Amino acid sequence: IVGFLFIIYYASKLSKEIMQPLYTITNKFDNMNESLLEPIKTEVLPPEFKQLGDAFNDLINKIKTSINYRKELYVGTAHELKTPLAVMRLKNQITLMKYKRKYNPKELLSDNKETLEQNIKSIDTLNSMIHNILEYGRAEGQQFEKPQRINIIKFLAQKSEEYELLAHSQNRDFIYNFEIERFMINIQPLLFMHIFQNFVQNALKFTPEGGLVKVSVRTNEKSFIVEIIDEGKGIDESENLFAPFKRSTESTGAGLGLFLAQNAAESMGVTISLKNRTDDTQGAIASIIFPFERFLHNH
Repeated sequence: IVGFLFIIYYASKLSKEIMQPLYTITNKFDNMNESLLEPIKTEVLPPEFKQLGDAFNDLINKIKTSINYRKELYVGTAHELKTPLAVMRLKNQITLMKYKRKYNPKELLSDNKETLEQNIKSIDTLNSMIHNILEYGRAEGQQFEKPQRINIIKFLAQKSEEYELLAHSQNRDFIYNFEIERFMINIQPLLFMHIFQNFVQNALKFTPEGGLVKVSVRTNEKSFIVEIIDEGKGIDESENLFAPFKRSTESTGAGLGLFLAQNAAESMGVTISLKNRTDDTQGAIASIIFPFERFLHNH
């Protein structure tokens, strides 16, 4: 009996030792995403598992290469398009100026004038799309940014101070009152800034002159929440505004801003949302939600 128990004990211990490298590799796969592509340390693996570890690292490198290629393709294509579009816009502007000099503006053929002006608007829209593609390329790089432990209240206050100046220059009010003075959280600052900036710029864009944009923070049992509240016309909650090329009827952009914000949010592991206000004021609320279980460590 003692010998049998010894065999069971030894077999159990041996199986754990054999399975541990597999658990290590499996956990690496489970925790993998585009922003966390780190090779496994093959030197800690038993010799019989080193080949498997090397194959895993080769796969990681191929994925990284593919992601970098995609990013470079987006950015390179966008840069290539900027120059011919700039030339087209300039030619349209020059032609329009020549028409205005040659003819009395009242006598200018309305069809020609409208065509040239529409061409310029279309080129501006394409330039906006190119700008967003370049932003996407930058955001792809920011996905590999290492998380930092920061006081997010101080970070928000600094950024909100900058937007307050911008809002006042656009004849809009901007306030940020944070009842919480300090809240330490582990985030990727550039990715978070990309989301926050997009929401604030949209709030300022859709809030009429004389209106108010407010930034606030709050917590519940599970999350830390940043809210950007505007006084615009609100949104159509039945539509997916985070889909690519989706834009409101009043927007002149390419409709990629919220899509890029959603990509940044997925990379960070936060949830973002847009909904209409439920108080007596018209407008929308953009929320950035940080689940405690992912971001909070002894704040």
